[in-house]
Amino acid sequence: FPVTENIWCEYMLVKGMLNKFDWNVSAGYESAEFESDIKDRKLCRNIENKISNNLRAAQEFMRDNSDRNTVIVAPTGSGKTEAALLWLNGEKGFYTLPLKVSSNAIYDRIKHTYGFENTALLHSDSMNGYIKETNGDMQSGYINYERAKLLSYPLTVCTVDQLFKFVYKALGTEIFAATLKYSKVVIDEIQSYDPRVAAALIYGLSELKILGGKFAIITATFPPVLKYFMEQCGLIEEQDYIFRDFSKESSIQRHKVRIESREIDTSEI
Repeated sequence: FPVTENIWCEYMLVKGMLNKFDWNVSAGYESAEFESDIKDRKLCRNIENKISNNLRAAQEFMRDNSDRNTVIVAPTGSGKTEAALLWLNGEKGFYTLPLKVSSNAIYDRIKHTYGFENTALLHSDSMNGYIKETNGDMQSGYINYERAKLLSYPLTVCTVDQLFKFVYKALGTEIFAATLKYSKVVIDEIQSYDPRVAAALIYGLSELKILGGKFAIITATFPPVLKYFMEQCGLIEEQDYIFRDFSKESSIQRHKVRIESREIDTSEI
């Protein structure tokens, strides 16, 4: 008989959790995960203190709607990163980005600027980062990397290829879907992905809806075609997520244009 998406999601949940426990026990760890920040909300408090509780509109919106799926549009420099971290509200979360370099930057920002040490970095080159952090201690670096791969940290900064493998229904990837059931995932700059990756993301979010996890899309540009395909996958605005466009509410002038009718002087540039 045909396997419906609901049945497949239930299968991913059961097998994913079994794999998670089995792999952690096999690696010799007493617990599958580190304690989340839900009790102390250390990251949220550090962000609020850093910006002196002077939250911008997008940040207030995300903080006040931390229990809902959200899609927000806000210009670069308007505090979208902090808005997304406030939306996580101390719950187990994943912050996804298109590039390794941007992942490294956000990881460093969370860990050092906002003092939340219990953060993981996960991409194809993150092992080298862990070795550098441990001053060349290969064993400690590897353990940190292994725990990141087992999705043990309360907050993980990663590229989407590390997290949305389950959309292809490959056996062994169920742990990602199972973990996302009780997590929140942030999709930063979704317009940066090529159509293949964007399709995988949207389909993954529709699976997340069935599983019961939460998502937030934060972007400077949200092409209407993305909303169209979200609807095709059963993600309906106001029903499954709330949308807010803050692009016209920012007072920051980031682009200044001057037109001159002459040849370009490269030395002047």
